Amino acid sequence: NTPARYLCGVALVWPDGSGAQVVAAAVGKVVRPIGPGVGIEPCLHPDGEPGPLSTLDPERRRREHPRARALAMLMAKIG
Repeated sequence: NTPARYLCGVALVWPDGSGAQVVAAAVGKVVRPIGPGVGIEPCLHPDGEPGPLSTLDPERRRREHPRARALAMLMAKIG
C-alpha cells in the first residue's frame, strides 16, 4: 500500500504556437492488481474509493478517470 499519485497531462498547441495544457490527478495507494484493465488502472486505489480505478463502473470511469478529467479540463479551457 505505497502512496501514489497518477497524473495525466494533456496539451494542445495551435499552428500559431498558442495553446493550453492541463493536468488531472488521482491520489491513492498502489495495491495488488484487481479487476480488468491494463497499466496503472488495476493497481491504483484512489483515496475515498471502494477499489482500484479498474473496478469503477464504466460510466463513472468515463467521468472520473484522470484522463477523462484532463480532457474535460482542456475542453473547458479552450471553450
